[in-house]
Amino acid sequence: MTEDAKRILYEFADGESFGVTAVRRLLTCRTARAERALHSLISTGMVLRVRGHERIYKLTPFGRDLGESLRPSE
Repeated sequence: MTEDAKRILYEFADGESFGVTAVRRLLTCRTARAERALHSLISTGMVLRVRGHERIYKLTPFGRDLGESLRPSE
């Protein structure tokens, strides 16, 4: 898994929805890199498009669990 993917999972593990712009800001990158990271997570089943919205995404329960596991333990 790429570092970009890990950062997305970690950041959005709380279940909030997000778009490409939020991912661009998180990764401080261009749109193409953000879209590649999102598409790789979609292909693994960790991210889904929100029903009725083509450009809004949410982590699946599997993606949220994995994102939570990436958080440092306190």
